[in-house]
Amino acid sequence: MKYLTILLTIIAIKSCGSTEQLNIKSKIQDMSLSGIYTITMLDKNNDSHDLTIVFNEAEKKISGFSGCNRYFGSYTLDNEIIKIGPLASTKKYCIGEANNIESKFLEALEKTNTINITENKIQFQNEKVTLLEGTLKSDEEGKNTQDNTGSNYIITYNAFSRGFFRTTEFKNNIVVFQNNRNEEPKTYACTKDDLDNIKKLLDNIPLNAIGKLEAPSKAHQYDGAPGATLIINYKGETYSTNTFDHGNPPEELKELINFILSLTESM
Repeated sequence: MKYLTILLTIIAIKSCGSTEQLNIKSKIQDMSLSGIYTITMLDKNNDSHDLTIVFNEAEKKISGFSGCNRYFGSYTLDNEIIKIGPLASTKKYCIGEANNIESKFLEALEKTNTINITENKIQFQNEKVTLLEGTLKSDEEGKNTQDNTGSNYIITYNAFSRGFFRTTEFKNNIVVFQNNRNEEPKTYACTKDDLDNIKKLLDNIPLNAIGKLEAPSKAHQYDGAPGATLIINYKGETYSTNTFDHGNPPEELKELINFILSLTESM
């Protein structure tokens, strides 16, 4: 009888452990990973350095700010098992602390093989050792971010000729772009700094006047150079430019166009 009691106790303990593990897996399966996470711990250091991770669950894409550059890539998730990468990034030259932080952060992401989610907290782990911790931005923070950029704006830039194709659209704080007719569209999640800059540039543009702006050059009309247009939709109203040469927009729009196109470089 004594041995039977011990055996039943062991079985009960193992059963509880299995149930707990299943509950963890079920919780991760039930939660949406999509969102913007602010990093709160890297390499046992609680200084976030404005590092971010953006998960796009629908496309299984990951992106964000890594301390100096913007990074992007893909991921796979099976219960709590995650594989991140391969990752690529923009090519800004980084030195000193920014370079060290970026290297540690990207290395931690690629080493991560499990995640642990508790409410709005997320841990990135390797063999149960926590490499990164982050916090999901609240709905209110997300709303404030959208308000800062003017979430009612849709900005579309199209450039084309017989041998050239490029389309870029900014909408809901995401840039969707395609640089070749034969490639799949790619996405870039804007950082807060990106959004603030876009809003600042938009504030300096008289929307009612962009259809009257004179193109500095018109090579697209006679030598096959790519022609381009900029369309801005704001609160249901559409404002469009006349066709101008790709790479040489009207002066009033140059900063906005160049900045939005720069977000897609090296991706």
